[in-house]
Formats: sequence, C-alpha cells, structure tokens
Amino acid sequence: KTSVSQDDLNPDKIHKIGTALILGDGSNKNSTSKKHYSSMTDWSIDFGNGYGQDCSPSKDKNSNCVSTGLHLLSLPNDKYIQDCCSNHEQSLKSMLLSGNVCGLKLILEDMIGGALQLAGPGLAQFKSCDIPNEDPTRKYKCLAQCFHIKPDVNFLHMHTTAGVLRMRDRRTDSGNGPDNNDTESGSIFKHKGKYNLCVCEPAAWRSSGRGHCPKRKPSEANYVFEAVTSLCKNLAGLSTASGSTSSFLASKCDMPCKYGLQDSSSIK
Repeated sequence: KTSVSQDDLNPDKIHKIGTALILGDGSNKNSTSKKHYSSMTDWSIDFGNGYGQDCSPSKDKNSNCVSTGLHLLSLPNDKYIQDCCSNHEQSLKSMLLSGNVCGLKLILEDMIGGALQLAGPGLAQFKSCDIPNEDPTRKYKCLAQCFHIKPDVNFLHMHTTAGVLRMRDRRTDSGNGPDNNDTESGSIFKHKGKYNLCVCEPAAWRSSGRGHCPKRKPSEANYVFEAVTSLCKNLAGLSTASGSTSSFLASKCDMPCKYGLQDSSSIK
C-alpha cells in the first residue's frame, strides 16, 4: 500500500501522464488523512525518519507525514522497456542505436516532465545537481533525474530526487545523483564508479562523451526540452567506446521530432 497510497484507501500516488506512469506526489494535496509519505521510499534515502523508512506519526516530528524532500519514480506506461543502458533489445540504448530517436525522446519527455508536474510548489528552489558527488539533498538544494545504469529490477524507472535529508552513496551501487562510487572507480565494467545516467551530469565527465546538462533550472520554461536532449546525449556517450562515434550518435539527439515537448513553466 505504501507504494500506491498515502492513506491506505486511495491510489493517490499513481499518476498517468502521457506515456509515463509517475509514482509519488510531491504536491501534498491529495490526502487529508496521510499515513505514508507522498514520496516513494528508498533504501538509500532518509526523509527524516531514517534510511528507507516511511513516516511514523507516533515518532515523526511531522505528524502529517510530510517528508523532507522529494522522491518520485517515472516508468513507461505504454510499452515494456527493461532498462536504460544494457544491450537488451528492449532498452533505451537499443532504441538510440537503432535510430528510433523520436520514440526515445517521447518516452524521456513524459518521464522527465511528468515527474516535474508532481514535484510540488518547492520546485523553484532547486537547481540541477551538476557537480561530481553532489547529492540531491537539502544541503545542496539541487534536483537529480537519473536512471541506475544497472538497476535492481528489470523495468525501466527514473528517480527524480531533491531536497532529501540524507542519502547513502559513494560506496557501491548507491546514490540517486551524479555520484562516483569509490569502491568501483577502477572498474570499466562499473563505468568507473558512475552508477547513474542522469539528465544533468558534471562537465568533468565530458571527456567520456557524457557531461551534458540543461542550461535552465527544472522549474523554468523549456527545461524539459533541454533535459530530453541532454539525457539522450549522455546516453550516447555511455553507449559507445569511441569518442568520434559518441559525438556522431549524440548529434542525432538534436533531431527535431513531431510532437510538442512539455515544459514546467505552468507548474505552481
């Protein structure tokens, strides 16, 4: 119930937006008798009641179960996609390599923009996490939208995280931002410790063909348009071993597509 409902009665944490399914709701307006955080719990995130913990009105300082920060999950609703970055025929990487760029961008648009529509009134305070090991925590006041390169479940899902109290990271397979996991930094099979593929990545990663980031803040008009393109280019960098091949593939991400990209300018 914690994954779908704030009050154990209504499925108010499930939202279909375009081709995406968004889990969680940062607006804090859909439930009058909340028993659970509106954010999705995660073992690596502390919303104020401990890592991986849902709210507990009996001991939580916020008796109305308002979490510190935000964590939403975006999934494709209309088709099965296994993950972002494997060689599986049903991955985002395979879509890009096969030339289905507009199909890829449409999926990314709804996953990115759909989450922002449910981010709530505090979205304007966050920039994008754009420095190595800059976590989407209250300390850094940044937002990250990332896929785990090697996820724990075989169903594509994007993490949108911002302003949480604490986050586990920098060891192994953890963190929801542009983190380098120290124990894996020497492994090419672990992408040299880069656990995530993100909308915004540090410019220091540009030498590997990644490191693209939207110029606009998540709350600004046209952020989603820029975010789709930067994530596509970061995926291109991850998908190829050659710098020249990566640049050629990334150039395809600038392809105009015949649909209107969402933006977050109407978010209140």
